[in-house]
Amino acid sequence: MGLKEKIQHMNITVVRIIAISGVILSFLVALEFTHYVGKKLLKGKGRTYPFLMRTKNRAPLLISKDGAQLLKRCIGKTVTVEGRVSETVSYSNTGTVGLKMGALTLLILPDVVKELRNEGGSPEVWKGLTIDATGKVRFDPVYGLQMVIDHKGSLRIVRKR
Repeated sequence: MGLKEKIQHMNITVVRIIAISGVILSFLVALEFTHYVGKKLLKGKGRTYPFLMRTKNRAPLLISKDGAQLLKRCIGKTVTVEGRVSETVSYSNTGTVGLKMGALTLLILPDVVKELRNEGGSPEVWKGLTIDATGKVRFDPVYGLQMVIDHKGSLRIVRKR
């Protein structure tokens, strides 16, 4: 391989490194911009704006109004979501309670519902409250995106009406 070919090969490698660096830098800038906009939008107005979603390590991510796209990428992962409960559904045949938060339904298992009722808090009346929930996201072909709440510590009321 001659000198000319070596320089050509080296130039291709340099171009590849610059291109990859540019993609990584663009991603980091977009992520920081999303974080900044999310903080500005949600400051004191959490009841009308998109809900805030955090990964297990609590790094905040702002997602679209219904959050479906980001939540789909989190299927099978444990995440923390914070948002306003838009609807509550009580399934009397199973004792499960469903809380709708945008594209996500939190399914509170019967044992947890009993624990909450014993402590004076019933999830059926949480409509309009802002809550924080941690659990594994799953997709049900009939009911869509869901998070199963299997212990009381996974739920926390952040803001009352």
